[in-house]
Amino acid sequence: MSAPRLGGVIFGSADYAASVRCGLGWDALHYARCALINAATAANIPAIDAPTWELDDPDTLRREAEQAKELGFYGKGCVHPRHATVINEVFTPSEDEIAHARAIVAAADASGNGVTTVDGQMRGTPFFNRARVLLADVDGTP
Repeated sequence: MSAPRLGGVIFGSADYAASVRCGLGWDALHYARCALINAATAANIPAIDAPTWELDDPDTLRREAEQAKELGFYGKGCVHPRHATVINEVFTPSEDEIAHARAIVAAADASGNGVTTVDGQMRGTPFFNRARVLLADVDGTP
């Protein structure tokens, strides 16, 4: 599957919820989010999560952004500019995440891309690939 003319997808949670007559809460939309991530990944395009509709609840915004990142979303839409700071904080790799990715790539290189350990955890090809993608994004390399 590919989508050569499509640059990415955005989850339209309100449209989806209205269509299937479900709520807008995280649990009600979890399956749809997962299905979208899987389809976008298969097409090799980024998926952006729906906005958080609560304008004055930064805790909900942060929690939903962190959950979206955990599922594999590339970012999150926002309905108000004041949400942008929290979303950027969540989706911008931290210095610790970058350092950990660099350690994984170094271990991959040292092991000839064979299974190895980093910080007491087994690491292999899927971990190497993910770390390299993160570093390519951070370093601005293809």
